[in-house]
Amino acid sequence: MVQTAPDDSTGRWPVFRSLRAFRAASLPGDLIAGLTLAAIAIPEQMATARLGGFAPQIGFFAFIAGSIGFAMFGANRFLSCGADSTITPIFAGGLLLMAAKGSPEYESLAVALALMVGVILMSGSLFRMGWVANLLSVPVTVGFLAGISVHILVSQLPGVGTKMARTITVLFLTGTHPSLDNMRAKQERLSQ
Repeated sequence: MVQTAPDDSTGRWPVFRSLRAFRAASLPGDLIAGLTLAAIAIPEQMATARLGGFAPQIGFFAFIAGSIGFAMFGANRFLSCGADSTITPIFAGGLLLMAAKGSPEYESLAVALALMVGVILMSGSLFRMGWVANLLSVPVTVGFLAGISVHILVSQLPGVGTKMARTITVLFLTGTHPSLDNMRAKQERLSQ
């Protein structure tokens, strides 16, 4: 008779399941991976908060809360979670229809929206609804991401500075800019 090892994925205590496979020997590598993730994810989350009309520190706190929540209830220790910059402008646009950006109503509506999304995601997990994501075709997903990237780029141009925004706009629309023409003329004079 063949004996099988007991299934370790179903335990009595569902908290910190992702740490079951942790070994002390992997701690140095995990620390380097954690620092690398922090160097990338923290600025990204702070920028995502600005996209949503919030102070950058809100993105930092959301990243910390999401990381702790996922460590507690997630099953994979190699994943990280945080705010998603692709959906943030859509949520912000919906919130702006109901409240002014930066107002207490805006912030309370954002909290309510985040809680509703969390309940929907947890319900989807409980009812094993992950297969729904397979219904999205590749062209629809690529088109959505391309549109969101253009929206993010255009919405961030004023924050870059008006002179740089004008330069980028002129370069984009005409393919050239007076300062580039001046540089080319100087290079031609120097090369003679």
